[in-house]
Amino acid sequence: LDKKARDATIIFCNTKDSAMFAAKLLRENDYDIAEGHGWVAQHERVVQINDFMSGKKKILVATDIIARGIDTVHVSHVINFDFPLNPVDYLHRIGRTGRGGGDASAVVFSPRLTPVSQALGE
Repeated sequence: LDKKARDATIIFCNTKDSAMFAAKLLRENDYDIAEGHGWVAQHERVVQINDFMSGKKKILVATDIIARGIDTVHVSHVINFDFPLNPVDYLHRIGRTGRGGGDASAVVFSPRLTPVSQALGE
């Protein structure tokens, strides 16, 4: 991840614990991130997501439910920290990027093939 990137990145996690872990790793490496998951209080989550949507923060670590409401054209990268649990979630995740016709990329971290990754590969 480029700390000086102009475009935004969403990092998706399957659980709030996984999101906390990913956020901790990023903060330990001096990334200024926004968080959108169940361990963040509702009022703070709104502030964090607004910071991301306005471009103040370039990286959002989120779970699927929180990120579904995000509709912005400035997301150029989606990183799947955890492999999505089903193909529909995968499509929703990657659908957050490349809006407005811009270049986009999606990355998946997966230690092994899962039933979902096998189905998507077919």
